[in-house]
Amino acid sequence: MRQPAELKHDIPLQWSTGTGTQVWQMICAAIAGDLATIRQLVTDHLELVECSHAYRTPLYFAVRENKIDVARFLLERGANPVGLAVNDTLLQITQDRGYREMEQLLDETIHGVGMPLDAGERLAELIR
Repeated sequence: MRQPAELKHDIPLQWSTGTGTQVWQMICAAIAGDLATIRQLVTDHLELVECSHAYRTPLYFAVRENKIDVARFLLERGANPVGLAVNDTLLQITQDRGYREMEQLLDETIHGVGMPLDAGERLAELIR
């Protein structure tokens, strides 16, 4: 993955928490499963848990690469498990890729914050 130009500078981003270089470090660490780097960055700047680039958060990359320890750490610090991951939900990504342990982690986290399995169906029914 190439570092986008906007993530090469150590200045605050307008559309995300953190600086360009911090967001790039979070993304790379999430992809690599580098929990030590994630832990250090988040300890220094908790808001980086929800940083993003092109609508993709560190949690998205951790889920995509099946980095369970990183995903768990981010979720424990408030990362959004139900945010859209561009075309699919994070849960759909785990199901499509057969990441059963990651799927269980997300499922337990989602239900722990009050999102029942049929929440979308119930909402659609209410709208109708």
